Amino acid sequence: MSTSLQAAARPGIAYENQLLGAFIYALGYESGRTGKPLPVNLFQQTPLDGTFGDLIAGGDWCVALEFKRSWPAARSERGKWPPANLQRYLEDKQMQDIAKKAHFLCFGAKDQDEITIGAMRYSAFLRDPEASKGQATRGTAMVDLLVNCTGLDRQTSPLGVAPRVLESYLRRLSVMRKLMGSGEPPAQWLAVASTAQGYRIRSADSLEQLLDMPKTRSRERSAELDRTPEHKKSFDRER
Repeated sequence: MSTSLQAAARPGIAYENQLLGAFIYALGYESGRTGKPLPVNLFQQTPLDGTFGDLIAGGDWCVALEFKRSWPAARSERGKWPPANLQRYLEDKQMQDIAKKAHFLCFGAKDQDEITIGAMRYSAFLRDPEASKGQATRGTAMVDLLVNCTGLDRQTSPLGVAPRVLESYLRRLSVMRKLMGSGEPPAQWLAVASTAQGYRIRSADSLEQLLDMPKTRSRERSAELDRTPEHKKSFDRER
């Protein structure tokens, strides 16, 4: 690929932050190199910034990228899923349809003295980690795809689902993960919303923070976030 996407290891900064920063930099670099304008409004995590709802307001489609510091860190997460929850996720067709277009896993990979980024669909990773690793693309391919999708609507873009559909998916995913018993797995998140004015992006230190959720949530929330007929109708209508 044409874009260089590397993260230099710097003391005191989490690897996930470095990977995410390198990804955002590469996104801007590739946009300039190819002459494709890519207006970006970055929502940072401060008390004055907008919520996840503000990020996706007026958006046509959205994607979420989850950054893990390394492949072993990503792979270890799958082993923490209770078998019943994992099976439930993998057998839920709507969850899988959403994940294929809108939830991607990125991880750091050491290449000689540099840290590069690999990328894959999260659903493929959970289904078969080793097979998906063999099919993973470099992070530059994800950058190129986002640049090439600039200005495309939801019907023509190979990426993304309707904003509220993605939000519902992520909230259900958060509940499933918390049932692991060890809390939310460490990761950096990047949400991208495509609007008529360009991309809005928001980074967060956890899925909870991305969605503006309280840090603790009871298991009873699982039942509330189960897919309902209304959820199915909304997904079918908006996707």
